[in-house]
Amino acid sequence: SDSLHHAKAPVKKYDWTYSTTYSGTLKNSPYGEFEPTEDHINYDKLKIPEPILFFDETVLYEDELADNGVSITSVKVRFLMRVDGVAFRLFDTRVYHEFGKNYLMRECLARECAYKDIVKLLPKGKGRDSSPDISNLGDPAWVANAIASQPPALETSKNASPFVQDRAEKLRVF
Repeated sequence: SDSLHHAKAPVKKYDWTYSTTYSGTLKNSPYGEFEPTEDHINYDKLKIPEPILFFDETVLYEDELADNGVSITSVKVRFLMRVDGVAFRLFDTRVYHEFGKNYLMRECLARECAYKDIVKLLPKGKGRDSSPDISNLGDPAWVANAIASQPPALETSKNASPFVQDRAEKLRVF
């Protein structure tokens, strides 16, 4: 029948993990737009223990993926997704200013790793129980550090996710 011919259209792929690569929007800035740069945030400088003068976090969206993991979007801005037994995905955007510099840096880090690769990094349990301590899989900071320690997927790889893209940008502000 004629109705069978209409049923052959492919089903659109749906991302049920709510993954996002949104890094923010700059509107009507008197300074222009962020521009690509080869410079990067000096993370060694950020490791120096100094008091944090400004920090806040707001969870915009959180879902437990029908008890199959977690997907969180929070304003820091960081996107973290865990699908149990399958994959982890991180998209982290940092805006950084160093006193004495005349620009802001926006650095976007994207990583996607197999679940098994992150589980290998879990610390072992204490005492007789030497199984991995999976409680860290629920800690976004621990997972972000574990994922960031993994090498980025090569964009030229035919198996690489289109999600994976690191970039650094500068905005001159004075």
